[in-house]
Amino acid sequence: MTEHFIKFFKTNLIISVILSVVLLICMTYLPVLQLNIKHFFIIVFFFLFSNIVHYFTLRTKEKKAGAFVGFFMGATLAKLLLYCTIIIIYIMNFKEDAKTFTVVFLLSYIVYTVFEVFSLQKFMRKK
Repeated sequence: MTEHFIKFFKTNLIISVILSVVLLICMTYLPVLQLNIKHFFIIVFFFLFSNIVHYFTLRTKEKKAGAFVGFFMGATLAKLLLYCTIIIIYIMNFKEDAKTFTVVFLLSYIVYTVFEVFSLQKFMRKK
């Protein structure tokens, strides 16, 4: 598990840096998108949160293989509810930036979710 998590962490860090560079380029050369420094926190949030959830998912698989599916489904539901709550709260409090935030948040969600699923598939195939 430790080796797989370290590889996941490093790849997740690379993805986060790439997304940050893309966001910075978009901020610089596409001002019409109205991106700002707050959008970098989305990337930081997904980086940290995906590492935490992935660690506990791997730990659950190692300790109780039968509990893995239940934990994974519960974690996925909890993440989805948390993400929807974050978007709703942001929209209610920052109406002027809501569209841009939502698009950046959802694109980040897609990138990190696809990466997380592929990583878990690789881990499951090895076991």
